[in-house]
Amino acid sequence: LLFYTNGIYIENRIHDSLLNTQDFNPGFVTDLYNSEGSGIPQAVIVLPYPGKKNEYIVFHVSGEYFLAYGQYQVQPLHLNYSVIDINLDGGLGGIIEGKKNLPAISDTVSQGRLIACKHANGRDWWVVTHKFHSDKYYKVLVSPDTVQQFEQSIGNVFTTNDIFGMAVFSPDGSHYAQLNNNDTIDLLQFDRCTGEFSNQITLAVPDTPVKLSATLSCSFSPSSRYLYVSSYRRIWQFDTWSSDINGSIMLVDSIDYYSYLYDPLFLHQLAPDGKIYISTFDTDGLDPNLHVINNPDSIAALADFVPYGFSLPPIGGNFSVPNFPNYDLGPLQGSGCDTLYLTNNDLQLPVDITIAPNPVADWLNIIYKLHDDAEFELRDLYGKKVASISLFHYFKNRMIDVSALPAGVYLASVIQKGKRVWGEKVIVMN
Repeated sequence: LLFYTNGIYIENRIHDSLLNTQDFNPGFVTDLYNSEGSGIPQAVIVLPYPGKKNEYIVFHVSGEYFLAYGQYQVQPLHLNYSVIDINLDGGLGGIIEGKKNLPAISDTVSQGRLIACKHANGRDWWVVTHKFHSDKYYKVLVSPDTVQQFEQSIGNVFTTNDIFGMAVFSPDGSHYAQLNNNDTIDLLQFDRCTGEFSNQITLAVPDTPVKLSATLSCSFSPSSRYLYVSSYRRIWQFDTWSSDINGSIMLVDSIDYYSYLYDPLFLHQLAPDGKIYISTFDTDGLDPNLHVINNPDSIAALADFVPYGFSLPPIGGNFSVPNFPNYDLGPLQGSGCDTLYLTNNDLQLPVDITIAPNPVADWLNIIYKLHDDAEFELRDLYGKKVASISLFHYFKNRMIDVSALPAGVYLASVIQKGKRVWGEKVIVMN
């Protein structure tokens, strides 16, 4: 843990105020929610500052109350950023003097939907948001020396009442999805070199009563193939590899919105264990759990959605999950803009894989560096495969649960293009 924020304040790793962070994100929404946390989903995102080992750049929005288009709105009037040096305050970190609440975009933008994707050079970042009441996307390129703004008009026009919704990049950075306020999804291809969107498709969520169908959140599976979209009580799956993506929609599962047993579905987050975790609208903290999609890279019928599948400590409301991009995404080899890595010799090196802990009782962490996808598998002493997980090259680690395996010695292997390229013994202790 380095630091964390709820959009109102930033805490350091000992859960005290980070140095020089008071009023780092001022505005009507900040004052309205005070210590409860920002009421705007995806209102903050934290990125390692390119080329600066100990610095992090925090992009953040608040919101102001005003009359526009015949309705009272609460919208961010700008996208700002602050820079944290983790070495300040004796290693607890703090915002650098003169680098708090700096403007990145001075225009009215949509509520939340703030997400980022690694540039194809493997170092810089694209930060994306959407202009309010427009079809314009704003894109901020963060490099070691500059924070530059770009814009592009494409897709549907965002209008009013955009309080609920989410945006996400696929793990490999090739696609971007954004939920609109009319129960549709904009799916676009993304060029990590230029930051340009293309081939926009509008995906429709099947009509049901508005209270049950309003699209709230979305996520991609680890392979980047399947796009999951949830309403208050239903989860749908689109296959982005299909020639007819709209026609590929399948219902994953639904929960009884009116049952006291379940809180409605809210924000998604793909985790290193390959599962998608979904927060709830639990406001009293009595049932602090996350819903889970256990097998998101399977077709809808096998995705294994488990309501309340992961328990959290009873510490209060559970509206949110962290807004994490794929920090592991590296250079896009051969893309024409990976020149920062042209002298990198690791393409000729053997695969780089570490597993820990070993011996292991529950979760085995696989830390790796690959330039092509592979499969990690465990076999028992009789050669039977007992567990496996895909190692996608655009991640640096995956986690696999071995808690259900009998205690003993297993052979771990990495299979790439049909060949075993790495192996090691793993001891499971229960």
